[in-house]
Amino acid sequence: MPDETYDAVVVGGGNKGLVCGMYLQRYGGMSVGVFERRHEAGGGWATEESAAPGFLANTHAQMIYTWLHYLPLHRDFPDFDGDKVDMYVISDGAIFNDTGKCLGIYSTKHDPTQERTAREIARFSKADADMWLIGWDLREIFLKNIILAVNTPPAEYEMLMMQRLPDMVTALLAKGIELDLVYSMYSPLRACKEAWESKELQAIIVRLLLSLGAEVTQPTGRPTLPVMWVSMVPHMCFNVGGTHQAAHAAHKILTGDGAKVWTHCEVEKVIIENGTATGIRLTDGREIGARKVVVSTLSPTQLCFDLIGKEHLTPRIIRRIELLESKHTTISWYNWALHEYPMYKAADFNPDINKAFWLGLQQFTDPDTIARETYWRRLGKMPPFEDLNPVMWGHGRIDPRYAAPGKAMASHENFMPPASALSEREWLKLKKQHAEDTIRLWQTFAPNMTWDNVIGVATDTPYDCCRLKNMAPEGNWQVIDNVAHQTGKYRPIPELSEHRTPIKNLYGAGVGFSGDGGSASGGYRCYKIIAQDLDLPKPWLEPGKEEPDSLYNIMLAMEKDLQEQAEKEAV
Repeated sequence: MPDETYDAVVVGGGNKGLVCGMYLQRYGGMSVGVFERRHEAGGGWATEESAAPGFLANTHAQMIYTWLHYLPLHRDFPDFDGDKVDMYVISDGAIFNDTGKCLGIYSTKHDPTQERTAREIARFSKADADMWLIGWDLREIFLKNIILAVNTPPAEYEMLMMQRLPDMVTALLAKGIELDLVYSMYSPLRACKEAWESKELQAIIVRLLLSLGAEVTQPTGRPTLPVMWVSMVPHMCFNVGGTHQAAHAAHKILTGDGAKVWTHCEVEKVIIENGTATGIRLTDGREIGARKVVVSTLSPTQLCFDLIGKEHLTPRIIRRIELLESKHTTISWYNWALHEYPMYKAADFNPDINKAFWLGLQQFTDPDTIARETYWRRLGKMPPFEDLNPVMWGHGRIDPRYAAPGKAMASHENFMPPASALSEREWLKLKKQHAEDTIRLWQTFAPNMTWDNVIGVATDTPYDCCRLKNMAPEGNWQVIDNVAHQTGKYRPIPELSEHRTPIKNLYGAGVGFSGDGGSASGGYRCYKIIAQDLDLPKPWLEPGKEEPDSLYNIMLAMEKDLQEQAEKEAV
């Protein structure tokens, strides 16, 4: 007899598990048990006191998008209060040390028409500025398509996309843009070079796509229009009070609806009887029954080899799981407790650059430096100093809760080799060396960024990222890389796509199955598949909740609130 029994058992209390559990409990009418190995739920929705006492930092999910992260929860759970976000004046930008110039893409909060952004781009290329405004005019059709893509199971999305394609092509042609399928053969780097005239804009977009998980030197395998990226960039936000606010809000809803969230409970096996998942066994020997469904948020490798077992899998599945690529999206996030914020020399070119969110420190006005950084990491080596391309941000500039009173909190991201490339001793040496290199580089852009300005630094590398077990063994924040054969309907492999597994009533909901970072959409999408298979209620089919329109309208409402906030702040 099981020690406990639920209708639905969720393995892993990360954001995908929490969200899927919320839907199973409230809309599926199931009793839900969530089992988390660590001391608290949330996974990548994590915020910790970092660098020094009184300084907060998000240790995983960093950038939040109004069109991506919380839209289904905002619509379907009116009591969800973890989606409070804010924007910087500039959402994304870069400083180029070889010229002393900078370029900033203004946020929708501070530049609703993107005309301010276009004026800055025109300082480098009028053609790019004109194209930017064309892309912004098309943002509704682009964003509705993106929202549909991230919140719809891949096979269904492909069908819906074919239905929407004629209207999209008509809208593009009206603006003089041809849907050229050759872009699916391009790498993001190649696409940017063709689409944009100025190297400054090329570098900004390529570096952002790298942060979003793209392998910028390899073909995407998917039809992509570079002008579509215009609609995405100005929407970058961060969570007020920390990304972990979303985890608290989800936990509150789950427990309020009657679910049980277990911590310090590591799952050892899925119990399989006659090809059907009937429960789980914990490492302490307890067995938990599942009357209807088991959902795993672990990596595809952990799910297949640890929880299921090779004896239940075909040789092809085993081989494909063994060959999953996961050595590219390996990032270091360093958090810096400071006496004062960086004061960039490039503010002479544009004073707003001191109010930028995703700020690239580019030593050279050349997007190929980002490619070289990628090539070094592919060899398992840390890029040399001249090929470092960090991005910096400082949430305390906008939300004082991130920093101790009168002080400053800043963070930076730089890609590093995968965790397995170095020994523990080598990682300890590299962590210290990278901090030294970062200060050395930083102060060439902002002279006040010396060690005298530093109170403390927390060094989070791919090696440290493995504390979230599903991101092991490489410390990959996307679990597996977003290469062409591991995205969309092929993610993680064809036999495990659409969140289904070869075991009946066993589903995969982690980022390794959805590729959407710290977004709610992966858990939401997994519930959609379960609802199809088990004939559960489907809230997205209710009147007024038609997609993508209902979700797009929520995004517009969030945006309007931020713009009204900006008007009050300006008084």
